Amino acid sequence: MKKTSSSLIENKVLDKRCLLKSDLEYGKLGQGEIKQDGASIVINVRAQFENESFKKDEYAFVFRKDEEKNVYYISKLVMGSEFYKELEEF
Repeated sequence: MKKTSSSLIENKVLDKRCLLKSDLEYGKLGQGEIKQDGASIVINVRAQFENESFKKDEYAFVFRKDEEKNVYYISKLVMGSEFYKELEEF
């Protein structure tokens, strides 16, 4: 079976961390950036859980996609965003 462009992108996005481009509250649509070698991937994101909100430049975990709405759902990282920011400095 031949992979489509969409499924190739999903393989690069799902189960990855993204950097939020703006503040994000539950029910609102925002954008996240997946950094990789070459060009970054910018995706539309929503918070998965009602009690979660995100700040601009915070990292989040991308764990599923709503195919009908073409949006990815994110959640808080286990280690916290500051941990990942410190890793990038090395």
